[in-house]
Amino acid sequence: MFLFLGRSVMLTVKGWVLRFLALDDFKPIEGATRLQKLMFLASQKIKQLEGFPKFEPGPYGPFSSEIEEALKELKKEGLVEETTRLGGLKEHARVFSLTENGKKVAKTILEKVLKQNSKVLKELEDLKKDWNNVPLLLFLMHVYNLYPEYAKRSIIKSRIPRP
Repeated sequence: MFLFLGRSVMLTVKGWVLRFLALDDFKPIEGATRLQKLMFLASQKIKQLEGFPKFEPGPYGPFSSEIEEALKELKKEGLVEETTRLGGLKEHARVFSLTENGKKVAKTILEKVLKQNSKVLKELEDLKKDWNNVPLLLFLMHVYNLYPEYAKRSIIKSRIPRP
């Protein structure tokens, strides 16, 4: 039995990763880079996100090691599944989705969040809907242009189109 449905999970990076994967009818997120940037934009747009990961400039723009750690733990717990497909910035892209058990846990978390703050949930859902299917280089262009201080260590900055 997974014991993280109390208030404590609601305020952890693992809880936020589950939320993002559950939004927009559980649509998977293609690529760790995309997941990182979606969560980064959320952190910039909605300032009161308690328990949200901290970001720093990384090789692909804003990066949080806390998200990578949360993904590892969630996969180990059988809540998140990672598959690989051709594409992305490299030769392959990691695709993250919730397992059936992960969907049950995330649904419970979302219901609690909805009761507490439906406006935040709607903003997060809109963010995922707006950016989850945009070509990655265009998404990165958006993030890099809005937050150039997080792109300063990017190893792919020269590949990002200019607006």
